[in-house]
Amino acid sequence: MSIFDKLQKYIGSSVGSKRFMSVDVADINAAEAEFGFKLPSSLKRFYQSVGYGWFGVEDRSDIRNLFVHPLDMVDLYNGTSEFSPPEEFLPGDVPFFDCGSFRFLVFRPSSSNSEFVYRHIGESEPIANDIEDFVEKLLLNPHFYEE
Repeated sequence: MSIFDKLQKYIGSSVGSKRFMSVDVADINAAEAEFGFKLPSSLKRFYQSVGYGWFGVEDRSDIRNLFVHPLDMVDLYNGTSEFSPPEEFLPGDVPFFDCGSFRFLVFRPSSSNSEFVYRHIGESEPIANDIEDFVEKLLLNPHFYEE
């Protein structure tokens, strides 16, 4: 059983702190074409299995926990999204997860391991080995990345 299977019950839900919508494969392909590189395989599997959407918490209004839609990732990366942080992302950092309050988690496609998940503030230590590891950590603590 995949860790993503634990999120299946939230797909298509329109209410609640955890809710996801499906992502069309054409949108994933279009995002990759815009970027000029492939998304990490674990992120692609997440989009194909679960989709995009919120992994929120009830007791923290400052936590957004949004898995960003692939086409919105392109806008964030290019700095054309209304949700872009005031400071630009570091070169090579691709945002895929909006924590809230202009905080994002990123992957680095040109790094030695493009599956690693990092905070967008330039830290060199990954907070997760891939999206499966990231989701497992979120299931245990929806704001573990603050620690």
